[in-house]
Amino acid sequence: MKFRIFLACMLAVFSLGSSAFEPDDFLLEVVPAIAAGTQQETLPPAWTVFNAICCPGSSADFSVAQGSTRRTSTSPSCSREANIPDLAETTPGVKTFSALLSSSACGNVPFNNFQLQLRNNTAYVFEARLDRGLPAIFLFEIDVSPKSGSTQDFTKERMLKSMKKGEAIILRPENAERYQGVFEESRPQQ
Repeated sequence: MKFRIFLACMLAVFSLGSSAFEPDDFLLEVVPAIAAGTQQETLPPAWTVFNAICCPGSSADFSVAQGSTRRTSTSPSCSREANIPDLAETTPGVKTFSALLSSSACGNVPFNNFQLQLRNNTAYVFEARLDRGLPAIFLFEIDVSPKSGSTQDFTKERMLKSMKKGEAIILRPENAERYQGVFEESRPQQ
């Protein structure tokens, strides 16, 4: 409605004004404004963490940091599921990450810094879990549709479902063997 009123006012002004007005000039001004609203939108890359590792006797934290942004997933016990923090949005490009699995009873497992190429319309989930009894980080890349409106609309249930279907890249800490048998996999009670 506002556009129609604006268009009517503009036509009235130009019809009262100079006779040098060309209708094509007016159309060139209006068309880009209409086309801008129909362009394909993109969502920035975003990432979060999930801890599927627990420590008997204490909670276990899995933290990943990129620059000054940190996300931590805490497994409170081996019978309770860890939290999944909100996604952290960032800009596309190569980013450097650091990660740490820590527990007061089981110790700390530092991972070397690693770099990833982040793309728009993609959510990245770093999952700490055991691989043949050793702590490892599984990375899941999940396509996020711009139709959802925001990466924050990407729910925990959808994320976990996508992780089961997606491919994973595995990162292991240095001297991973020294952590053999220290941590366990979380087994939340249903």
